[in-house]
Amino acid sequence: FNKYSTTSYYQYASIVNESNLPSSFELYPTFLASIYAVLAIAGFTISSYIGGEVRNPRLSQFIGMFGAPTFYGILMVLALIVSYEKFGYDFLTGISYSALTGSKLYTFPIAVPWLDYIAALALNNPYLLILFTIGLISTLLAFNLTAIYATSRALFAWAFDAVLPLKLSEVHERYHVPIYALLTIIILSALFIYLTIFTQISAYFTYVVLASSADLVILGIAAILYPFYKKEHFMQAPKPVNAKVGPIPVIIIIGILSIVTYIIVGYISMLPAFIGVFNIDYALFILSLFIIGLVIYYISYFVRKRQGLPVDILQREIPPE
Repeated sequence: FNKYSTTSYYQYASIVNESNLPSSFELYPTFLASIYAVLAIAGFTISSYIGGEVRNPRLSQFIGMFGAPTFYGILMVLALIVSYEKFGYDFLTGISYSALTGSKLYTFPIAVPWLDYIAALALNNPYLLILFTIGLISTLLAFNLTAIYATSRALFAWAFDAVLPLKLSEVHERYHVPIYALLTIIILSALFIYLTIFTQISAYFTYVVLASSADLVILGIAAILYPFYKKEHFMQAPKPVNAKVGPIPVIIIIGILSIVTYIIVGYISMLPAFIGVFNIDYALFILSLFIIGLVIYYISYFVRKRQGLPVDILQREIPPE
């Protein structure tokens, strides 16, 4: 490590004592840092996006949704155990503190010292370095695939429910994909890449974690109300959905846990240590996205109603498979 770093391993390790940083486990800082674990695992819920178009999800979906994050969580814990054992707590704390506080001691060409980057510096094995690189590239490609599924599915579902132009719900006869929804996503993605490079638009998404948390709190409320307000649907749902613990539906328990979890995540995401100084313009921008969504929905509602196509009735039933 010292061969590639102008600040030695021991200089980073000594920062813990010099800066009076915690030298052992503390509950409250660990609690605040749990937001990173929640956000890392939350992405596995994207597979649930198919639920809007599938009347009877199979067991594989249930196993996949719970099995994938469980497997990933185990890998993440093992990686952390090995990292603290091999790199040392003081070193990891010191180098992270240097990076996040803008210290002159931190001179690496990346914003924060990722574990795989540190591991690459500590290794003298070209085969493992190649494996690391393949893993990183594969991760980015896999993320792009899930992003495509999630975003194109959203456009397709909104069009299928007549909120957006019906053309976006058309499926290609040969390739069986929502071709116009995909083309729209490609165009919007290219536009956003351009704006990210040449403007400050990405800064306006600073509070996106808070916005996502608000979405999931609303979803948790819906989960609690579902067995009462959609009792017939709930009784006819597949077994994992209408399962109970005694007299209490499991979905209610999950809804309560979701609300508590994402209120905490939303709160932590707004702390200065996580997001920096509060910016009212960024907050208003995120709020405007919710308002724009409501405006689009109600414009579609009244337009479709005049066309004899009631949007609210279309959304009362899960679409046919």
